[in-house]
Amino acid sequence: MDFIWVSFFTFGAFVLHVFATFSMPMISSFYFLYSSQAGGVRFGLWGWCLDEGAVCINPLQLGFTWEPQIAFPVTKACNPYFPCAAFVFAIAIWNTAKLRFQRAGFDAQFGPLIWMSLAATIALLIVSVSSSYTALEFRKEMLRREARRKARRRTRRSGRRHHR
Repeated sequence: MDFIWVSFFTFGAFVLHVFATFSMPMISSFYFLYSSQAGGVRFGLWGWCLDEGAVCINPLQLGFTWEPQIAFPVTKACNPYFPCAAFVFAIAIWNTAKLRFQRAGFDAQFGPLIWMSLAATIALLIVSVSSSYTALEFRKEMLRREARRKARRRTRRSGRRHHR
């Protein structure tokens, strides 16, 4: 993959991670989960905000709960947030919270950060696979050059023996 594309995907993933970092309640349009409980509540990385009355968690904290649907501080586990395993873990946790809200009779749906996180993860996977492929191709080329160099040395040595 060309250096320009690697840079594009890496920068794109970085921007999406920045949005995830400065999510609800700092930027109200970026959240992981919405529920209709309490008149509407949106959950981000640093806390939650109610739709009515502009009430937000205070102080902001990484690792909050919303009993009983978010029973443990899920966002502490999401903080480094993106190797693939962390993304899968985050999806599982947010989906569990979503299902708990729905079982309690509330509407619940994923927010844009889930999909932005997916896009960032895919971009980083593309960069990783591309970089690995490039490194393997570079290694193969180095081995080919070394084999040619050795073959030339053998040819020179055998040529010297015949001239004596």
